[in-house]
Amino acid sequence: MTIQMPEPTYVDAYLQWTKNLSQMVLFAVIIMFGGMISGEKRSGTAVLVLTKPLSRAAFVIVKFISYAGLLLTTVAVGSLLTWGMTYAMFGEAPVAALVEATGTWLVFAVFLVALMELLSAAVDSQAGAAGLGFLAYILLSIGSLWGPLVRHSPAGLVAAPSALIMGDAGALAWPIVVTVLLTVAALIGAVVVFRRREL
Repeated sequence: MTIQMPEPTYVDAYLQWTKNLSQMVLFAVIIMFGGMISGEKRSGTAVLVLTKPLSRAAFVIVKFISYAGLLLTTVAVGSLLTWGMTYAMFGEAPVAALVEATGTWLVFAVFLVALMELLSAAVDSQAGAAGLGFLAYILLSIGSLWGPLVRHSPAGLVAAPSALIMGDAGALAWPIVVTVLLTVAALIGAVVVFRRREL
């Protein structure tokens, strides 16, 4: 019996990249960013910073921008390395496919950053916030199996990066718009919750 494996192509490398983003990187975001606010409160840094002329809203927004910026920079460097290594290995590495898949993933990941900030503002424990973040991610992953949620919620972006690489992605306009709106809502929610919490 002979088993023949197909020749690997740039698609395999890109799929591995999106798989790593959707698993390892998102898990790291949920775990590490669970203490965005609660960690600052516990260490006393929040009290020190907020005694200066800095509002709680500005504190939350600056934290979001800095964490989202860190994520964006890291993923941009990783994408560039992925493209370079893929081109070196296969002599073919379409930029558009990689940018579309990674950009779609970033929309979902930035939503998770905002969600983790909201959870971190509401829950004093980093582990508790991370646990709730994992629960949200699991629910969205399960929701990605149901058509209406896929078409009208962030659940549509869970599997979208790999689908874009394979050329099987459906319409993503609504999931992206709804995800961006939910990101803004989560950020506003984090501001409101943090204003009401004691330091």
